[in-house]
Amino acid sequence: MSQLIDINTAIIAGRLTHDVVLSHDRHGDPWSTFQIAAHCKTTDRKTKRRDHTRVDFVQCAASCTIAEIAAQLRTGQQVLIQGKLRDIVYRGQHRLKVLADRIWVLDESQ
Repeated sequence: MSQLIDINTAIIAGRLTHDVVLSHDRHGDPWSTFQIAAHCKTTDRKTKRRDHTRVDFVQCAASCTIAEIAAQLRTGQQVLIQGKLRDIVYRGQHRLKVLADRIWVLDESQ
């Protein structure tokens, strides 16, 4: 019987849709939450052309040092996020988020 490969890595690039929200948990550790808009080229089924753009809004969170770094980001900045997918349960609802391990700012112009 083969072993299950245990990999959970997400890499996504996009622009911040709003300023990062920084808060602290009950132990005083910093947490930040933010959302990025990631654009994807899609193929038109009729014309077979890849000229349509779909936007996916991805919920992200970060803790500790990464949360403090993320808190310096502003709306519209283009970022690359590397992290893990997590199923966050909040008030009985499941939400899939990327828990960021690393953040790169792709443009400094904003």
